Amino acid sequence: MSTPKHVTIKEIARRAGVSHSTVSRALNNLPVVAPETAARIRALAHELGYMPSATARTLKTNRSRVLGVIYNRIADPFYSEVLAGIQSVVHRYGYSVFVSAFEYDPRREEGLIRTMAARQVDALLLCSTTFTAQRLQEMGGLPIPAVFVHNRATDVLPHSIYHDDRSGTRALTQHLLELGHRRIAFGGNARGGLLHEQRRQGVVDALAEAGLRLDPAYDLMAPDGQMRSGAILAEQVLACSPRPTAILCFNDMQALGLMQVLQTAGLRIPDDISVAGFDDIPLAAFLYPALTTYHQPQWELGELAAQAALHMLGEPVTDPRATFDVITLQGRLMVRRSTAPPPVP
Repeated sequence: MSTPKHVTIKEIARRAGVSHSTVSRALNNLPVVAPETAARIRALAHELGYMPSATARTLKTNRSRVLGVIYNRIADPFYSEVLAGIQSVVHRYGYSVFVSAFEYDPRREEGLIRTMAARQVDALLLCSTTFTAQRLQEMGGLPIPAVFVHNRATDVLPHSIYHDDRSGTRALTQHLLELGHRRIAFGGNARGGLLHEQRRQGVVDALAEAGLRLDPAYDLMAPDGQMRSGAILAEQVLACSPRPTAILCFNDMQALGLMQVLQTAGLRIPDDISVAGFDDIPLAAFLYPALTTYHQPQWELGELAAQAALHMLGEPVTDPRATFDVITLQGRLMVRRSTAPPPVP
């Protein structure tokens, strides 16, 4: 089988009887070419199977029209929604994305940053909740423009977009307090970094406003934000005496694992214990019982992050918020059937 011949701009120009610069302008939709001529050139390019050379374009413009996306974990339903929002924007601008995950390994994360830069991506979308000022200094800064997604270290990490998680867990805790709960537990995430701190602080804030505190016996911790960590939290809850009447998990994934173990142990949700999550991943509404949680605008988070990166590259953006150095989004409380008043003693 013979290898298909690569069609060049010069070949199209020869067949169309115009200069190669005219072909280039027509294929780039520049208005300096007469509409009839431009249409004829594009039709001929399509007929010949012309494909623009990404390498040549990069050499000419010093742009690859590719954005690099680095995030915590491939199997994460939260970031899959964020990525969908990113892609919905970049494709409209004629860009592509390189995506990779560092699986909570800081060395791998730094290696991916360098690899993305070496492959000449135009900008980075770094979805890392644990990236700190110290690491930025140790790396000597970043080699290309970057937007930090889901990281609110605004004093040292410019161009960041973040959801107000503290107000989210505060709203969830207020919901539990309004139902009558006083023995409220929080399930933490040892890998959560700033997210863990702010979500925990929202619980502390709401309890303090009610004249209460987060009991150290109910200030629980799990290795990460995955379902297996929810199972670990459930074992901690079962060992408490007295048990909490409600628990607010770091995220929905933890809540899934916790609910399964508690129900297997014979506890009824919410009759014996109320459970709340955070994020509102698609599965949350289809659990039994459906999970009370806090909805984060994941798609919007991705859309705005992509527009912020494109703005840094000089592209026109449609959302004025994308021009801000720091963008803070607000979510909303989703009350479902996993929370109810506490059991009567």
